[in-house]
Amino acid sequence: MSPLTHLLHPHHVNLTKAHHTSVQTLFQHVDDPYYALDHQPSHKDVAVPKFDVRENSTAFFLNGEFPGLMKLSDVLTEFVEKKTVIIRVTLEEWRGEVEKEAGKGKEAEGAKVADEPKSLFKERHVGKFERSFTFPVLIKPDQMKVSLEAGILTIMLPKDTQGENVEEARRVIAAEFSGVI
Repeated sequence: MSPLTHLLHPHHVNLTKAHHTSVQTLFQHVDDPYYALDHQPSHKDVAVPKFDVRENSTAFFLNGEFPGLMKLSDVLTEFVEKKTVIIRVTLEEWRGEVEKEAGKGKEAEGAKVADEPKSLFKERHVGKFERSFTFPVLIKPDQMKVSLEAGILTIMLPKDTQGENVEEARRVIAAEFSGVI
């Protein structure tokens, strides 16, 4: 799936808009002209992880909930034009040691019979998780730091303040040549 498709979907959070509220977060797709076209077929069975996003003067900090995520190698990050990050995780169904031991099988008339536990009730999502964020300033993907602790994925994305000045200069020059300014 192309990065553009991710940016046009309600799983995407655009942080360039000022003053997000919880109501705005719930209804992000209302002002999304592509939502009517998409209807989520490309994101069927893809869960949206919960994230907190904070910033200071030098970086953005993303903290996402991924219960059962055990290793950072299961996290895929993709960047679009140094302003957007796409985060993808695939989680397998978790079975603890007690459950694994119970499902090993029993002897029944000389043959081993598996006694695999069957699901009676499922609330946890396993499979694909995906979220993307667009930031109001450029970021430095090559200086990203990631950690995983207690099922919380933390991503630190440094701001590229020099790059933002270059982008602003390009916009001013483009506007001057088009006669807008």
